[in-house]
Order: sequence, then C-alpha cells, then structure tokens
Amino acid sequence: MEDHRPRRGPPDLSAAASDQDPQIRDLAEKYGISIDEVQQLIATLGHDSTELEAAAKKLGIEGEEGSPDRDR
Repeated sequence: MEDHRPRRGPPDLSAAASDQDPQIRDLAEKYGISIDEVQQLIATLGHDSTELEAAAKKLGIEGEEGSPDRDR
C-alpha cells in the first residue's frame, strides 16, 4: 500500500494579514501613509520597490500639503 502524503509546496501567504508584513508597515511609517494606501500602491504598481518608494513618497508629500493634521 502506498503512502499518500499530501503534496507540499511553498506556503500560501496570500491570506496572511498584510498589516503584519514588516515591509508594508515600514513603508507606511516611513512616508506617513496608511497601510491601506500601501496596499493600494502594491495593487496598482506591483512589487517593484523603486516604484513603490517613489509613489509612497509622493503620496506622503501630497497628504502633508492637503491635510495638516493627517494621522501618521
């Protein structure tokens, strides 16, 4: 009789809470934007760190100009 073990692959991290991802949290804190805003940037731009940094920086600057008491 064969041993039928389930096939194992890399873990599925898509269900992990992204607010627990240190890179997302760090990017949000660095530029003073929310985790939701970082998630929107990732959905739009993908995972290119250079593009994400530039967009987060721009979003953080625009947020400062538009709302002086924006939550950080």
